[in-house]
Amino acid sequence: MDDMNGWEVATKIRALGWISTPIVMVSANAFENDPELLEQFRCQAFLVKPVSDSQLLLALEKFLGIEWKESEKPLIDVNPAALHSLTKLPDHVVADLLKMLRIGHVRGLLSLLDDISSSNPDYSSSCAQFRQLVMRFDLEKMEIALQQQMEG
Repeated sequence: MDDMNGWEVATKIRALGWISTPIVMVSANAFENDPELLEQFRCQAFLVKPVSDSQLLLALEKFLGIEWKESEKPLIDVNPAALHSLTKLPDHVVADLLKMLRIGHVRGLLSLLDDISSSNPDYSSSCAQFRQLVMRFDLEKMEIALQQQMEG
């Protein structure tokens, strides 16, 4: 945010009357993870970027009372062998995908994959496989496949 930091946002949220709404601060600055600051600004937790999936899911579970249930089978079946035989994407495209992937920008990943696929039909199959990984939030597997693209 350009005009406010997270602590200022927390103050405004509380001033608007959202007293019981949980606030989980997320920052790249680990030095801000101070219990006194959390108490002063009435925040419930602090996560340091890059936030791992497990950290985020635990915070959501704890503060929103969510119970996670795993499906017995994946909603979308991604063929692992197909990931090794993907059409190689240009290095600059892979770099852009990796950048979005590492910040967890799911909508950006989907949009970029759609743009790549529509601008060059040769990449449609690869984009479809990557899109399936994004849709099931299997970003780890996607990162591995993208790194293989950079190496291969």
